[in-house]
Amino acid sequence: MTTTVAEEPQEQAGPRHARRLPAGPDASSVRRRLAAPMPDDGWWGWLGPLAVTLVGGILRFVNLGHPHAFSFDETYYAKDGLALWRFGFEQQTISNANDLILKGDTNVFTGQGSFIVHPPIGKWLIGFSEWVFGVTPFGWRFMTAALGTLVVLMVARIGRRLTRSTLLGTIAGLLLALDGLSIVLSRTAILDGIVAFFVLASFGALLVVAFGAAAQRSGADVGRSLEAGLGQVFLEAQV
Repeated sequence: MTTTVAEEPQEQAGPRHARRLPAGPDASSVRRRLAAPMPDDGWWGWLGPLAVTLVGGILRFVNLGHPHAFSFDETYYAKDGLALWRFGFEQQTISNANDLILKGDTNVFTGQGSFIVHPPIGKWLIGFSEWVFGVTPFGWRFMTAALGTLVVLMVARIGRRLTRSTLLGTIAGLLLALDGLSIVLSRTAILDGIVAFFVLASFGALLVVAFGAAAQRSGADVGRSLEAGLGQVFLEAQV
């Protein structure tokens, strides 16, 4: 008797247990996540940031002329800024220059160039506020206080753009407005607060360009815009 054994079906060629992977997100969903629309809250988008800026300005400007003395490195930058506006370059001063300036006598320069260790833009700004408000503690501190106040506004608006939330941006600005280190740097005529202002302003401009231009483009274009913008910033910083 012959027994017939049924042949097992042959497996089809190709990868074993092949499964279809879930489809990835399309360009429109990526764009919605990376370049979500800004909140449509009208004037509230400005009222919150301006309110915390007012708080920051009060903390930075009230009694700005106190102490009536040169604080820390103000002894360099206040005099360098004054020399730049008067002579176009930093000059050495006589030994008792600080005492004479605080008494109202600004004829303290020797005519000899001084040792320069920082770029001039910050000292030009300090000298400009001295030219406008006088060579007094209030005069040489005014510009750093003004820029420090504007930094609060920029943080609030930049935070709003990054988070797409006016509330979160306003909270970020309030935290900076109340920050002790930021208040001290804004009330002292040194370069730290001025550098912070320009760095933050550059970052804010980058966000406006990158995200504003990417509002009608795909998420991949957003990444390329940010990469190109940051690359340009780093290249310019190395020049």
